[in-house]
Amino acid sequence: MRNKQIRGADGYMMMHSAMVRKEVGEPEKVEALKMFAKECSMVAKAIMNSTIQEKEWKAAAEEVKKEVEELLKPKKAVIREPEILIGPRMGIKGKGLLEMRESNADGWVDRYDFEQVQTAVFLLALTMDEEKNKKTGDVIDKLAREVKEVVVFPFRMDCTFAEVPLVTETWKRTLMTSANAIWIEPMKSVGAKQMPMITTAPERFKTAKELADFLEAVMPSGGIVEMLRKDLEKEPPSKRSRPSHQ
Repeated sequence: MRNKQIRGADGYMMMHSAMVRKEVGEPEKVEALKMFAKECSMVAKAIMNSTIQEKEWKAAAEEVKKEVEELLKPKKAVIREPEILIGPRMGIKGKGLLEMRESNADGWVDRYDFEQVQTAVFLLALTMDEEKNKKTGDVIDKLAREVKEVVVFPFRMDCTFAEVPLVTETWKRTLMTSANAIWIEPMKSVGAKQMPMITTAPERFKTAKELADFLEAVMPSGGIVEMLRKDLEKEPPSKRSRPSHQ
C-alpha cells in the first residue's frame, strides 16, 4: 500500500478486505490507518472514539490514537533543580520555588517534567476540610510517583490548634500509601523558645530571606535553604529585605 493513492471510500473498504487483514502486518496497518483517517473523517472518528470493530485493526487503531493524543499533549515545563519547594502563592520568586493554588490543583503535576527532581518539599496548610484534604492528597500522591522523595511540611493552620493532632493522624494514614513521602511533625518544638513548629510561620512570607530563615529553623538540613541563600547572595542588599508586591 506504500505510495499508493487510495481514496477514503476505497480505504475504508480495504479495512474489511480479508486479503488485506491476512497479508498486511501491524506496522503497515498503522500506516494505512493514518492514511485512511486523512482521507476519511469517518475512519478518523472511529479511531479516536475507539469504535473500530474489526479485531484485526484494533491494535493498530489504538496505536494511532495513542500517537495522536501524545502529539496533542501540552508540553511540560522542565524543572532542572534537584530540590524544589511547592507552596501556596507567596509572591516570592526563586529557583525551585513553585506555586500551587487550590483552584489549579487538578492537573498541576502534569504541567511539569520532574525527571531531574530528587526532593520536593510540599508546604501544607492543615485543615479539617475533607474535600481540600482529598484534593491535596491526590496531588501529593501523584507527585510522589514523579520524584525520589516528597517532604510534606505542615507549616500553617487553617484549623484550630486543638484540631492539629487529629488532622495530623488523618494525614499520616493518607501518606501510608506513598512509601517515599516524609511527614514533618507540626508539633515538634523549634527555635529558642521551643514553640510548636506549626505556630511559628508568619501569616505571609514577605521576603525570600524570611522564608529561608523559617525553613532553616524548622527543617532538617537540605538543599532548599541553601538554594534560597544562594539566590539572596546574588541580590543587592537593598532588595533582600524588600517585600514582594507580586
